[in-house]
Amino acid sequence: MIERFPLSNRNECAWLLEYIESQRDMDFYYTKDNNRIYISDYVSLKNFFRESAQIFVKKDHGNYQGVVLVWKSVGGGTSRYYVKLLADDVKSAKDLLTILLWNCSSELFVKIRKDSRLFYAFK
Repeated sequence: MIERFPLSNRNECAWLLEYIESQRDMDFYYTKDNNRIYISDYVSLKNFFRESAQIFVKKDHGNYQGVVLVWKSVGGGTSRYYVKLLADDVKSAKDLLTILLWNCSSELFVKIRKDSRLFYAFK
């Protein structure tokens, strides 16, 4: 089931943090002062969410299968909205992207490595 992530629920944040740490993807990061910050603790997760919108998660029987969000990048006098995606497999990634696109009306950008296992979900 895909649903919006409840930011106010600290227990859910802890479970999501555990999922993010177990998946460890080089494309799932945010930048601050030209430094890439990977999610490794509760503080970095909250900072990431503070600069994000449209956060959706996919769960199956209480276990996370993926997370997608729109992260706002501000720099050089402009702001852009980037899709950040982390999922167990390409099918979950496609499901999350579909829901995100149904609920987002702004122009979106993606930075992803060519050798990423989720590359084909964006194609």
